[in-house]
Amino acid sequence: MYSKEELLIFSIINSNYDISIQNLTYKIFNFSNIENINFFKLNRIEKIEFLKSFFSEDNTEKILFVFDKINLYKIEVEKILKICEEKNINIFYYSYENYPKNLIDIKESPYVIFVRGTLPPDKELEKAFAIVGTRKATGEGINFAKDIGTYLAKNNIYNISGLALGIDTVGHELCIHKTGAILGQGLDLEIYPRENIKLAEKILENNGFLLSELIPKQELSIFSLIKRDRLQSALTSGIIIAEIGIKGGTVNTFKYAKEQKKRIFISDINKEFIEKYKKDLIVVKNSLDFEKKLKNNLEQKNLF
Repeated sequence: MYSKEELLIFSIINSNYDISIQNLTYKIFNFSNIENINFFKLNRIEKIEFLKSFFSEDNTEKILFVFDKINLYKIEVEKILKICEEKNINIFYYSYENYPKNLIDIKESPYVIFVRGTLPPDKELEKAFAIVGTRKATGEGINFAKDIGTYLAKNNIYNISGLALGIDTVGHELCIHKTGAILGQGLDLEIYPRENIKLAEKILENNGFLLSELIPKQELSIFSLIKRDRLQSALTSGIIIAEIGIKGGTVNTFKYAKEQKKRIFISDINKEFIEKYKKDLIVVKNSLDFEKKLKNNLEQKNLF
């Protein structure tokens, strides 16, 4: 098991380097956990031998260069801990107590997650949903999201979404007493989008949470917005798509949910998307239909 400091170092690398280094680092983390090896405790020769089994010579050199900066990372760890203490940001460490079990076995589990507010316990997350959809929603999409949001709120079910404009915003507002947002930025920065700064504050005021896998000062990027979608689906029992195009950000959430074998409900207004992906979807008309099909889905699941 890696120490908390070492997990924070993995998180720093994940936040500061490009996708190629991130992918290589995840491979090291996953393989070393399987083999019960602590990569940080290997000397340079042992690191090379370890890496040679699954990396090219070029990639081995890249990784050695990254991990040679260990003393700089330790200084960064101290800065992060200080910021988190000052800003009331909680840190949950992979495989340690209170780390959400829904995140343990997904592809590229976060080394740590940073949380402002109150992260619900696993028993709440196990029945949570994510109301998701386009930023440029039509009246039909918004009405569906309002209907589903009202249902979740009435039944004390968490809605975990991404604080984006459009459908995400509607879902958060309707479920304000049971909601959380996954961000694609560090938690010690101004909230993006700026239009939802007050909504973020309202979420925290109502015992909800803001969550990020990125270190507190890490800026937003397109790639981090995409990657946060895997956490959105992973933390829930499934996603509910209000409105979606064949292309767009919500497609990433759909693909992650499919990979994670989550239940994927979708409003029947999305004809083109349903036609393309119908075998992966549970099509619903409204909250009454959702409740009926959710119950049927749970009953079928219990048969096996």
